[in-house]
Amino acid sequence: MGMRRWILLLGAVLAIACAFGCSKKVTGLKANQPPVTRLFLAGPIDTISYRVRLHWSGDDPDGDVAGFEIQFQPGDGAFVDSAWKRTTAVDSIFALPIPNGAATFTFWVRAIDNQELRDPRPQHLLLNLRNRPPHVEFINIPRRPQGGIYRFLPVLSLQWSGTDPEGANTIRSYHLWLDGGTFDTLLTQSDTVLTLRMEHFGDVSVERSRTVYLSVTDEDGAVGDTTSFTWTVKPYTVGSPRVLLVDDYFEGTDNKLTEQDNMYRSVVGALTGNRYTIYDVQDFNRFRFSRDAAELLRHFDVIVWYNEGGALPLNLVAAVDPITAFLDAGHSMYLSALSVVGQDQILDGNFHRHYLGVDSTFCADVRNPQVPDCNFTLTARITVRSGNPAAPNDSLAVKGLGNNVDFYTTTDSTVKELYVPYDQAGDDTTLNGYVRADHVCAVTRTLPSGGRVTFASLPLYKMIRFGNRDAVVTRLVGSIVQNARTRPLRTHNSR
Repeated sequence: MGMRRWILLLGAVLAIACAFGCSKKVTGLKANQPPVTRLFLAGPIDTISYRVRLHWSGDDPDGDVAGFEIQFQPGDGAFVDSAWKRTTAVDSIFALPIPNGAATFTFWVRAIDNQELRDPRPQHLLLNLRNRPPHVEFINIPRRPQGGIYRFLPVLSLQWSGTDPEGANTIRSYHLWLDGGTFDTLLTQSDTVLTLRMEHFGDVSVERSRTVYLSVTDEDGAVGDTTSFTWTVKPYTVGSPRVLLVDDYFEGTDNKLTEQDNMYRSVVGALTGNRYTIYDVQDFNRFRFSRDAAELLRHFDVIVWYNEGGALPLNLVAAVDPITAFLDAGHSMYLSALSVVGQDQILDGNFHRHYLGVDSTFCADVRNPQVPDCNFTLTARITVRSGNPAAPNDSLAVKGLGNNVDFYTTTDSTVKELYVPYDQAGDDTTLNGYVRADHVCAVTRTLPSGGRVTFASLPLYKMIRFGNRDAVVTRLVGSIVQNARTRPLRTHNSR
């Protein structure tokens, strides 16, 4: 009996102990206790960036922490009952609004237990925050080849780079505008290239100095410095049709007008009543982007492009895709340039065949048997004959020497404008019958789009021996101008 009584007594004691000590749950014998909040900052407490990471936690002596409430107050202000915001997070990165350099905020946090009881003593932290302003600058700024203020027609692509001391991805927007109020736009962080189109400039009929401005704002509202670029906008002249004369010949450092400049300006002026636009590549510089060429060309119906010197017409490289689109839209082009086809060709074979009408280029072992030469020289002994039935008497001859001439075969749908007969070429030491076909050096082709292309690969400005050069060039260019189809401007929505 004694042992049994001890066992029963021990069981009763353990049951009572378990009832009062084995669980944190309230049994009704004691009121629910509030949770306790803890708060700490990741990093130093001194003045820090407006992007700050805070950590907090909580404990409940008789239950579980179900969440927290947080708020910020300006300065060292006390918490406001209506400003609490609930969260289950235990840390977060905050970006506080500091548009003007520095500010002070107080962060408040309190824990909430599973019975919605709140910590009566919220924790708080006084934060001295700063926001250094962002910076922006134009990059790849266009330059004038001979120095001085840059000048171009009313098209310009701009690039820029923005940085922010507070982080790599904290820029919110850019603000770009032109003087005179003709263009003003806000751009996102990812927009770092924009093409100013002709309609952004307002009146473009006269030469004007223009300035573009650019500022930057970070995600916290701080506005950085403003950068600017000033240049001269050359006039756009509207004729019928709208003709762009591209002078792609580099004359030297002084950029004086040469014989070929005078010839083409005179011819185009006579055909248009002097209503045409000039793009002087040496004065303005080459196209920096294909998008500049595309934007410019959409405002014209005819391109007259020449470079009858020895240098490669490199400006064609940036413009070849826009030129292709221009011709596919039914517009017309006159191109007189050396080294466009042949061994120095800068345009691909597809463009040669489908737009210039050139099938293959003649090359021969003129100087080195191991290196075929595709550039030939015309002398006064050579007569360049007309292959166009409509102009049978348009024969030309060079005075002096005509160097770097390319010869080629043509497609069936191409008019053979100018050529050197094989039998005559065989009598000249510079050609010497290296190819067994007529030497074609100027063609005209009507495209499926309805546009026309005339391509010449000889220095026409030197073909003055017979005195009829200007008349021949006027016919070649005039057929393109007269064929032009005036059209409405296409709308571009992309930047």
